[in-house]
Amino acid sequence: MLHGKDLILATKPFARERRIESWFHTLTAYALLVCSLWGSVSAPYLIARIISSICAGLFVCRMFVIYHDHQHHAILNGSVAGNILMTIFGIYVLAPPSIWKRSHDYHHKHNSKLFSANIGSYPIATASKFSKMSHAGSDFAGKYCFYNLIFKVSILVEY
Repeated sequence: MLHGKDLILATKPFARERRIESWFHTLTAYALLVCSLWGSVSAPYLIARIISSICAGLFVCRMFVIYHDHQHHAILNGSVAGNILMTIFGIYVLAPPSIWKRSHDYHHKHNSKLFSANIGSYPIATASKFSKMSHAGSDFAGKYCFYNLIFKVSILVEY
């Protein structure tokens, strides 16, 4: 098994961007996000709005992965059009490039620490600390996702 510098050298040929593929994935995800957002507010039937909203949520996740790679300069580096698209998306998800960079740099410096502000990281607990948590504390992530979903569905129904 390779380690250190040998591993980096062995993987270097695979670390080159294929710009056409980057644009294809970026533009299709962006277009599908826009279409699903449009469907979530303009579809005539409630079930169509719900399906469109779920799809929009999934495409926001997909676009955030692409946005993350772009912010790490792994794809579309130096592209003015790419910077514009990603800045628009960053503003949409309330993480424009300047804010994303600050919080993500903090995340890289403080990730996986037992005691930190948990900005840009999942809370970490030892097994003994986790076993001492109340049920509500240990089930925080599940409750957060559930309430977040309910909140978004309730906004959808109000339209």
